[in-house]
Amino acid sequence: MVYKNEDAWVEPENIVHPIVLIPRREVERITGMSRSWLYQAMAEGRFVKPVICSPSAVRWVLSEVYEWVESRVRERDNATLTDSGQ
Repeated sequence: MVYKNEDAWVEPENIVHPIVLIPRREVERITGMSRSWLYQAMAEGRFVKPVICSPSAVRWVLSEVYEWVESRVRERDNATLTDSGQ
């Protein structure tokens, strides 16, 4: 299979960061958050929004979910540094 990328045709193995879509249950597993928390946080702008694949299917971009998790860890680490006076 060949993909079109910025007006050039490239083989999949040459794509640096392919976009991987994951279902809600996988998002729940990665984040440890419940379905209700995810949808509330999305409504409040505190969590990444899904990609609408069809009227009955949504998926999240795996890299965006991991970025959100990493940002929570950075936030925690920055708070720890501030609390300790460093």
